[in-house]
Amino acid sequence: MKYVLPVLLLSLFSARGFAADAVTPHHCKKPKLLSRADQGDINETKRFDRDFAAYKSCITKYITEHGDLAQAHQKAAKDAVAEINGFVDKANAK
Repeated sequence: MKYVLPVLLLSLFSARGFAADAVTPHHCKKPKLLSRADQGDINETKRFDRDFAAYKSCITKYITEHGDLAQAHQKAAKDAVAEINGFVDKANAK
């Protein structure tokens, strides 16, 4: 029974490496920076402002979604630790 916990921890860490590979990168398009020549052009400035707003919105959505996923994964991991600890405590009590 004393080998159960190390084996479970080892399997948890090996699964972690797999899960890290499953994270998808964002596909938000960075706006093209204005050149000095374009900084005085109102149409280029409006284009940049529009593209920047879209980029910021996309990045913010990505951060929020992945932050929520991270919290859900942390809760699941904590619940799993509590479960195995409870199981080991019961097994050691017998």
